[in-house]
Amino acid sequence: MLRSIIASNGSLAFGHANEVHYHGTPPKSGPRGSLWKSLLGIAYALLMPLMTWLVPASFTAGVQADPGPAIWKLVVFLVVGLGLMVPLGVILTILSLELTDIDAGSSALGFYAAFALTLIGGPIGFLAGFTVPWLTGSPGPARWFANLVGLL
Repeated sequence: MLRSIIASNGSLAFGHANEVHYHGTPPKSGPRGSLWKSLLGIAYALLMPLMTWLVPASFTAGVQADPGPAIWKLVVFLVVGLGLMVPLGVILTILSLELTDIDAGSSALGFYAAFALTLIGGPIGFLAGFTVPWLTGSPGPARWFANLVGLL
């Protein structure tokens, strides 16, 4: 049988009975690979509260603007914004929780941080997007985003 066939890049050699031997750089695993996955999962999780805050805060900035946008613009922005926010939120939640999975070698801290940021931070960011601009009287950076997407 074939004892060793080295791939064209010299990184793999196939041994007897479908055994794979790595020559050169080993696959990413161990503490460095799991740290990278945890950090990436937490980065995805950080996008969730930011995204869920930005859409309602921009809507609120549009409502507070003087002169404000037309009603149809506000309705279209809210429908499209929520229509994009929900599937993206589900995707970000799945990605962040999958990347920080404890069984896959990530730390428990990374998993719980991703869990808290996506499943708890998302709804809190959504409510804060509607309430904080009204309570403070200032839309802040949401006005810039509302202007960027053509709402104002």
